[in-house]
Amino acid sequence: MRNVYLTIKRSVVLVLLLCCQFAMAHPIDRGKMAADTLHPDTISPVIKSFTPTSGRKGTVVTIFGSHFTFATAARFGGVLADSIIIYSDTVIKAFVDTGATGSVSVTTPNGTASKPGFIFIRDTIPVPDSPRIISFSPTSGKKGTVVTIFGSHFTGASSARFGGVRADSIFIYSDTVIKAIVGTGATGSVSVTTPRGTASKPGFTFIVDTTQIPDSARAHIYSFSPTSARRGTEVTIVGNNLRYAYQILFGGVSAGSYIVYGDTVIKARVGAGASGNVIVNTLYSGLAFKAGFTYIPDSTSVPDTTIHDSIPPHIYSFTPTHAKRGDTVYIFGHYFLYATAVKFGGIPANRFFVLSDTLIRAVVDSGASGAVSVISSIGLSAKNGFTYIPDTTGTHDSLARVVVYNTNATINSNLFALYPNPASGYVIWQQPATDHIAQLQLVDINGRIVKTISLGKSTVQTTIPVSGLPTGMYKLVWSDGKNKLTKSLLIK
Repeated sequence: MRNVYLTIKRSVVLVLLLCCQFAMAHPIDRGKMAADTLHPDTISPVIKSFTPTSGRKGTVVTIFGSHFTFATAARFGGVLADSIIIYSDTVIKAFVDTGATGSVSVTTPNGTASKPGFIFIRDTIPVPDSPRIISFSPTSGKKGTVVTIFGSHFTGASSARFGGVRADSIFIYSDTVIKAIVGTGATGSVSVTTPRGTASKPGFTFIVDTTQIPDSARAHIYSFSPTSARRGTEVTIVGNNLRYAYQILFGGVSAGSYIVYGDTVIKARVGAGASGNVIVNTLYSGLAFKAGFTYIPDSTSVPDTTIHDSIPPHIYSFTPTHAKRGDTVYIFGHYFLYATAVKFGGIPANRFFVLSDTLIRAVVDSGASGAVSVISSIGLSAKNGFTYIPDTTGTHDSLARVVVYNTNATINSNLFALYPNPASGYVIWQQPATDHIAQLQLVDINGRIVKTISLGKSTVQTTIPVSGLPTGMYKLVWSDGKNKLTKSLLIK
């Protein structure tokens, strides 16, 4: 009996020793436990890995981690990336600019995460092979003008620009001659970009064409198919000069959605249409129409399942790169149909218009220098290089604060923003600074208040969790006791 007791005692001691060793090898990270209980919108970003681990200017680096949703910048060796695309809370794609060897970092309002191990590859091609512009002719022109550029090392050229605006097209005749067709250019330098660098020469004057658009540049519709359709049906429109389309109509009724495929093809889904003309309105090439469309009323119409509803936006360029309050900036890119906000240096635009899947027109508010960003319900794209010109006249300084100081004030709803919309896990509410305590109420379709949030004085942004709420339409009601504003919100 004594031997059995000693055996059991030794076994218990052995188990206790093993447990102690395991605890020492795997300590409980109480800080991590505490962090895991925080709201995800208040946790600093984390970088787990990135690929590739080396690259030159223009390389796309995919960064994996967490808490990236509100990222404002990425850097390579401390040098700002040319642009970033936020695919999700865990994935960012960043374009290397004139980077440096060192750490990759991601910055959000909650902090900066970094991970070492990136190697920047400098261009080792001999300088004599870099492009050079000797002259160009003519030295002025309007949209559509052919400009001949003389120089050297033009072979492999990928683009030419007039005043920083990309040419409509280029033709490389030899290593020393390029012919470029002016697009929506600007006065400034003529530049040519090759894999070995960019050459520029000042002295080009862009002539704004105020005359009637010539027929060769005017939008035309040659055909569309099918010629009869119900709501939700995709119609393919074939024509010319359709690239800058910003409105599609069936029988005078706007299409439910559309995608512009270059200069000659548009795919549009019929909305609550009508029989009559198919009409395409463009930004620079006028209006085109063609008769013969028949709308088929049908209560079982095909639902609109437009593509690109799961792809974040991507900014290629914007013009002008310098602007003041009230100026219009055109943003070129892709996947803009679901844009919910545009910002200049992190400050929302006064207003913006999604002219097509590839073009946005935005009006600068009290902006700031930094990145131009387009935010959609899917993600965010930001491109650096915008310079805000402060307005020294002082005529607009009080616009953002007049909305809430007295009962007679008129609310400018453009100063309030709600995004992403549709939303799933959270929404962000932005407003001008006020000297009143305000309240936000989330109201469901039945009129029931499902969430109430109090906003302190001078609050300009707050994050509202909506995960767990049933899908459907809601109203977000803002009030400071004297003024009231309502915005619609779709929770998916």
